[in-house]
Amino acid sequence: MDLINTKEIERLIEKHKNEISKLEQLLSLSSSFDGSNRKRSATTAKPVRAKKGKKTKRAKRGSVTNSILDTLGAASKPMAAGDIRTILVDKGVVEKGSTTVYAMLSQMSKKGTVKKAKSANGIVYTATPSKK
Repeated sequence: MDLINTKEIERLIEKHKNEISKLEQLLSLSSSFDGSNRKRSATTAKPVRAKKGKKTKRAKRGSVTNSILDTLGAASKPMAAGDIRTILVDKGVVEKGSTTVYAMLSQMSKKGTVKKAKSANGIVYTATPSKK
């Protein structure tokens, strides 16, 4: 009795090769339908019209989140959302009238990336330690 059944292994390899081939075909079909949208959203920023008619570019995916985490990490005490937004506006990460920071803080709080707490001055946020 062989411990390793080579014929069974060869059969499984062939089966998986066929499945991979089918998946590659599906992937090529799906990219032909919406490939231009997928590539643009992943690599470049989409221009949007600002309130005053000037064209601006959206921040790249994750840059606002990373900037919020960097700001909270550098802070010596918990920060209010308005203070975080002011710092990011000064850095040029978000526009002056943008509500992106408030929305991102809400999402990050739900995910557990930042900790939300009530204080005498309102709601403040702190970065949670990373789980590395």
